[in-house]
Amino acid sequence: MKVSIVAEGGVARHSYVYGVLDALRSHFGLKKVDYLAASSVSFATLAYYALGRSDDYYYILTKIVPKDRVVNFKNLIKKHPYVDIDFLIREVAKKHLVLNNKDLVASKTKLIVPLTNMETGRAEYFDNKSKFNFVDIFKASMTFPIPI
Repeated sequence: MKVSIVAEGGVARHSYVYGVLDALRSHFGLKKVDYLAASSVSFATLAYYALGRSDDYYYILTKIVPKDRVVNFKNLIKKHPYVDIDFLIREVAKKHLVLNNKDLVASKTKLIVPLTNMETGRAEYFDNKSKFNFVDIFKASMTFPIPI
């Protein structure tokens, strides 16, 4: 039987997604997931899960990255975005827990992320076999599509 997990995005929801994955793994013995699909920050949660590094990801988010630096109304006063995606990418995916394309491509779990095409307004789907940089996909998955 194939196992799939779909997770919705959002800054607060990704913590819930991590908790569900951790419970499925540690309390219910889930060892193999065939397909993972997520949007926004939950994409990162599932990407590190696909790499077998979700405990490292949890440690980085709870012990290394300052909570008030990523999501904070004070960010607006400091002329940072309310949710500082660039900081999150820089500190997590590029510095402390590198999100490596080669490792994602090699993963046996298929990881799928929908993104909105700004020109057409339609959803496009990317997976870990795509030829794109997954740090860029990670950032794009957390960005609000605002047509100009």
